[in-house]
Amino acid sequence: HTQPHTHTEMASRLLKSFLPAARAHLLAQQAARRRVSVVLGNEACDLDSVVSAIVYADVLSHQQDASSSNTHVPVMNVERADFPLRTEAVFMLKRVGIDSKELVFIDDIDLNALHNEGRLEIVLVDHNKLAEHQEHLATCVTQILDHHKDEKKFADIPKEIKMVGSCSTLVAQRALAQGVEPLDKAAATLLLSAVLVDTRNLDATKANFLPDDNEIVEKLVKESGEDAVALYKAVSDAKFDISHLTIGELLRKDYKQLGGGVRVGMPSVTMSLEELAAKGDVEAELKKYMRQRGVETLVIMTQVQEPEFSRQLVVYPKIDDESSELIKHLTSSDLELSPITVSGWECAACFNQAAVLKSRKAVMPLVGAFYEKRRPSLQGDADTQKRAKAD
Repeated sequence: HTQPHTHTEMASRLLKSFLPAARAHLLAQQAARRRVSVVLGNEACDLDSVVSAIVYADVLSHQQDASSSNTHVPVMNVERADFPLRTEAVFMLKRVGIDSKELVFIDDIDLNALHNEGRLEIVLVDHNKLAEHQEHLATCVTQILDHHKDEKKFADIPKEIKMVGSCSTLVAQRALAQGVEPLDKAAATLLLSAVLVDTRNLDATKANFLPDDNEIVEKLVKESGEDAVALYKAVSDAKFDISHLTIGELLRKDYKQLGGGVRVGMPSVTMSLEELAAKGDVEAELKKYMRQRGVETLVIMTQVQEPEFSRQLVVYPKIDDESSELIKHLTSSDLELSPITVSGWECAACFNQAAVLKSRKAVMPLVGAFYEKRRPSLQGDADTQKRAKAD
């Protein structure tokens, strides 16, 4: 078993030069009012999105046919102040010697201004449908690399959408295919950590993935010199090291929102409902969070590792007509939901979810389909507004 690399040794091409250079390039392009190309992960800004954006931006910036001005800037799709909540991403960046000061966050760059001036190009990683508050940027999207269900929002651009376990698998395939030099050790370590987290260390009883993921893990272990089991344990511990966070912070930590005018938020929380309830007044916190996000409904998914891997699902509020229809829709799906009563959560409909392989990646399209059937007019309105905006 090889010794872990020291931080300084690991901060090789990618880190020593690429991230500061990308930041400097962004400032220079903005000052000179030139075009800016960004690589944008999804709004949950989890480890896979962070790593995919950083490494794929590096890959695109070093393509051999690329002109020197073709630097792509990785953008973290979350505000800088919220990044410390991404405990596993913070942990892994530190582990390979990246200072998060070097990263560009969504509040460090004015995408709207660049878009309005026709100076923005966006490569999407780890999502193929823009978050609702970013949907007007669709005309700037030039390429997509993703592993979620194809929402068919973009037709005429190069895209690779494959249901592998982790978007980092697709990024790693491209990075290795470049073959200009051995893959930067820090890049290999980051990619490996993201694939291991998303595939639960290649455990088919806990996650869905493809042979591509197995192959890429084997290659990345070789490139990084890391022990996969030890790395998975370390990054998992960081991911679940959230006892210090408040209910509000836990809801913000890994959050996605449905688009198309549907006011539904979907937080994913690595803590049981019982533990969450011990942190305070659940209903007051849910109401406050919904006001901040401007949503009418929350579908919260929890997962815990101990004593065994399990999931719970919550719909809040539970009383209005729409919620009760949504609950019917979800309980008659293949999620294998059984109602439970949890002290402190009387305000919500709570379930154990026996289909543990179904993560938010599977549940979100299910919730989306319910609202598309129920409110087709909304989707129409949203499209009309979008066209009006585009005109």
